[in-house]
Amino acid sequence: MTTKTLKHPNVEPAHPGRLLRADVEAMKVSKVAIAEALGISRRALYDVLDEKHGISPDMAVRLEAVVGSSAEFWLNMQAARDLWAARQRVDVKSLKRIEFEAAE
Repeated sequence: MTTKTLKHPNVEPAHPGRLLRADVEAMKVSKVAIAEALGISRRALYDVLDEKHGISPDMAVRLEAVVGSSAEFWLNMQAARDLWAARQRVDVKSLKRIEFEAAE
């Protein structure tokens, strides 16, 4: 039995940087000012916005404080994407499930 946790398992979840890009554009504040508010380098911000890097727990906490969306929201979005990518990469066909005996 395979557990599917994604609503649409064949559709790649959006990178959190895509949503953050939309938030940044809506803020009408420079990316430099946002990077400073987050306490990160411009390069670090651009790497997330350009979808080169994911959202770490540290970045999620920073985004929660500056952008307002919860850290859990950012991490869940990243986790959905990471899980989807792993399911594309990892070949589980040759793996066998271990059956455990119930404890008495």
